[in-house]
Amino acid sequence: MMADIEYMMDAPSELGVPHQVAEAIYLIRLPLPFALDHVNVWLLEDQGSWTVVDTGLGSQDCLTIWDNLLTSFLAQKPVKKIILTHYHPDHVGLSGDLAERTGADVFMSRTEWLMANMLYHDELGVLGTKMLELFRRHGLSADMYEQMQYFKTSYRNRCSKLPTGFNRISHLDELEITGTSWQCREGRGHSPEHISLYNPDNNILIAGDHILPKITPNIPMPVQDLTANPIADYIDSLAAFEDIDNCALVLPSHRLPFTGCNARIDQLKTHHHDRLNTLLQACAESVTAYDVLPVLFNRELDSNQTTFAMLEALSHLVYLEKGGKIKKQENDEIVSWQVLNGNI
Repeated sequence: MMADIEYMMDAPSELGVPHQVAEAIYLIRLPLPFALDHVNVWLLEDQGSWTVVDTGLGSQDCLTIWDNLLTSFLAQKPVKKIILTHYHPDHVGLSGDLAERTGADVFMSRTEWLMANMLYHDELGVLGTKMLELFRRHGLSADMYEQMQYFKTSYRNRCSKLPTGFNRISHLDELEITGTSWQCREGRGHSPEHISLYNPDNNILIAGDHILPKITPNIPMPVQDLTANPIADYIDSLAAFEDIDNCALVLPSHRLPFTGCNARIDQLKTHHHDRLNTLLQACAESVTAYDVLPVLFNRELDSNQTTFAMLEALSHLVYLEKGGKIKKQENDEIVSWQVLNGNI
């Protein structure tokens, strides 16, 4: 139950204004032009330098905030490290600008680095076109298909530039920050090699998007690898966080810092299993991924939200298919899914 989660703040901090959440750690909320209207990034203070965890979207609003921070709050010490949790543009969008301006070393997992560069350099939107064609075969309406055309190159448009190099970090690597050791913890499903940072000395987890309060991270079907099973990856990779004390302070990339890590992990697992059971019931008759969006998302979706909803619907359907619960039916035009006998 959500009662197991305790928030350390009653209300969000002001956009762009540093808010101290622990010794030598500051929250900066940056604006996003979506229904989820913010992303949290973190400033970690060492004796002689700063470390930045994530940089926000490659937008003028976010750039202006960083300009102000670098000439005021951060001005007395250099930024020496930029750590990027994963490739999504609200996390890496300004990383190239910030690395270029500060000379900081960039740290990121290899798979996330490759994903960011693949999408950023897809100037013609080849992968975006492939995604829309995938959606069309899975029942997307003609009207929504037209509305989504902008998404073909949206990744590149949401990143101003990417860094020209990086230092690879992997699961269980350790980084020295704030005079103590931070462990890299790998999460999968939301992205392929998401890195969170755990400091056991002070019992603090910078969770990125892997463990969020109140909302659940989007678990999309990767368009470039339709053999993947991201729901299974996500649920399995939560095990890498179960040793973290339930009293740990969790610093998520969206919403408010909280305690109750183990309780939240249990809630996230229950959420996905409940969704899978609901989806299984909906597949009693032949349905497309687009047909089941109202089953999985009990709200009206705009074109941006529908993009992520389609990817998540596909990931849940694939999980059920790989588990032998439903069967995929294909013809020349449309892909549909239906329960195998006896699975409801």
